Amino acid sequence: MKPRRRPLLWLLAALVLLTLAALVKRGCEDAPEVASRPPPEFPRAMRPAESQRMTARGVLPQRPQPGHHRDPVLSALSAPDAGMALVFEANALRHSPVGELLLDCLASMDGGSSPLDELRQLGVDPLKDVDRVAVGDGTLVVTGDFSRAQWNTLSGMGSVEPYGDGSQIRTLVGPEDGGPPATFATWGDHLVLLAGTRDAAMAALDRIEGRAPVGQLLSDTQAYGDVYGVLNGAALSEVLGPADSPVATQLQAAARSMEIHLDATHDVDAVASVSGDDSTQLADLGRTLAGGLAAARAKALLSGDTPTAELLEYAEVVPGREKFNLEVALPFEVLQSMLAFCSQRAGADGGPSRRPNP
Repeated sequence: MKPRRRPLLWLLAALVLLTLAALVKRGCEDAPEVASRPPPEFPRAMRPAESQRMTARGVLPQRPQPGHHRDPVLSALSAPDAGMALVFEANALRHSPVGELLLDCLASMDGGSSPLDELRQLGVDPLKDVDRVAVGDGTLVVTGDFSRAQWNTLSGMGSVEPYGDGSQIRTLVGPEDGGPPATFATWGDHLVLLAGTRDAAMAALDRIEGRAPVGQLLSDTQAYGDVYGVLNGAALSEVLGPADSPVATQLQAAARSMEIHLDATHDVDAVASVSGDDSTQLADLGRTLAGGLAAARAKALLSGDTPTAELLEYAEVVPGREKFNLEVALPFEVLQSMLAFCSQRAGADGGPSRRPNP
């Protein structure tokens, strides 16, 4: 029986979509005028640096199989029946201008120990040691340097059991609601995963080490941008929830899959590529979205809302034969203005940002 998808992981899967929507909405309401700038560089295809990144990450399985991913993260997420895979390039995001802004904002918040502090007590510094964070169907995968990690000190961690060619599996203490306990697994000192069931963890490790076939939901050639992933139609419907708007209804009916790429090198430039089996439904959906963007920009221009009009200038639908792209750009200056309250709060507390040195 297929493991039950856990709401927390679906919440993480929806994070990139919801964050983009919230930022654009907030920017439309509060952003200052944006100076004239060159067009955004949308992540529409893999670039040379990303190709080199994928090549460097290639790990040949000890039992290679035809079509097997060399990237252990993509292998872990690529079950034959996988419905979603979403990867955050945590190290790249952390060192981007946007990442610096967000870290400064987090550092200005009041409170006691943070999750970052708790991880450091385990021997893992998220700002230095974590490379990627990925979410799949009931599985969370994190890669980086975990050679100093003291997993045995983590609350609820069970006894260690060797598995496969160098992996380890631990069963965590079950949740208070009586549900099945989650499983924590490690692959060497460079990958950890949290799965909803022991069988799911073992299957992911089998794919990484080449003992099991992999699906093709997210391929090596789609691993570009600072955030990237694919949701099939069923997963997209589950993330969106009830179709309580005409656009959501159209999207759920027309979309076979949505491929997402986000670049945060300077501005936040995102592309959502929507594919479908019915070309008529897909074209209608594209026209609906394009019409909504055009109407919103025209309304902003007529009302003298220059910031909103400039934000929407780089939001458009690019039609294609079997898919269309929804492209959205959030200028860095707008995001900087939106997070200005963080620096104001830090100043009110009597000092500059309290973010620890990397």
